Amino acid sequence: MDKMIHKISRILAILLMVVGAIYIIIVWSKGETAIKENPGVQSSILNPFFYDTYIAFFICLAAALIFPVIFMVSNPKNAIRALVGIGLLLIVAGISYGIADSSNTGEIFEKYQITTAQSKNVGTGLYLTYILGFLTVATLVYFEVVKLFK
Repeated sequence: MDKMIHKISRILAILLMVVGAIYIIIVWSKGETAIKENPGVQSSILNPFFYDTYIAFFICLAAALIFPVIFMVSNPKNAIRALVGIGLLLIVAGISYGIADSSNTGEIFEKYQITTAQSKNVGTGLYLTYILGFLTVATLVYFEVVKLFK
């Protein structure tokens, strides 16, 4: 199965590269001035680039969602460990959300029209980064100290 998945992904990657190369050749053949001056030419040339990007994005998104499920079904013991890790990450995210401030008073908040929900989300992201960074450093230090005494 791994060989088949690898083969399919290589074929899709090559196909997307070939399509992208064709789009580049079309852009070069039209010339830079024609693209800048004519909005119709712009959309006819640039829209396929966007569609190619959308296709690549959704293929990657599907792979990112499907392959972990396949892994969990085929390796249930390791799946439990992964789910515990995801659960702990969600707990830390919940703690970050709980301690984040949702105030939106001040000149910057008024200038950029930041809502309380946006302020809370930014605060959550910052606290989550701080907590995970601290836990990472603490884990590294712990294992280095343990390694010294072995």
